Amino acid sequence: MQNKLTGFILFASIVLSAGFTGCKKDNTPAAPTTIDLMVKAPWKLSKVLSGGTDVTNFVTACTKDNLLRFNVATPANTGSVDEGATKCNAADAQISNFTWELDPAFNRVTITGNAVILPGSANTFTLVRVNDTEMVISQNVVFFGVTQTAEATLVH
Repeated sequence: MQNKLTGFILFASIVLSAGFTGCKKDNTPAAPTTIDLMVKAPWKLSKVLSGGTDVTNFVTACTKDNLLRFNVATPANTGSVDEGATKCNAADAQISNFTWELDPAFNRVTITGNAVILPGSANTFTLVRVNDTEMVISQNVVFFGVTQTAEATLVH
């Protein structure tokens, strides 16, 4: 009888110790979402391609130093463009506000308001990629009657 009790206690101890050591809590943080990455910090224009050609040098300095900030808010997501140290027009406000939304698939961002992200651009951009350090947006534009893709890279 004592061998059976000892065997049972040994078996129960093994099962219980395996149960306590087999369940480790996963402390790995969840990967940031597209929205988390967009609102993390202000964005600044780094590079512009048009039809695959680098046209960054054709973008005015007063646009290159702008800071674009996305915020999450209720009832609508908000954002702002800070004109930076160099304003394109002295009469322009230093900060222009906008609202924004992502499509359900997180592929397109629509910006509504007075803020100019890129001169001559429309208000809906394809979100090519966004990560901890860069966001790439694009849209089709027409230059001299030819449609091509303009792609802007923004960085923190």
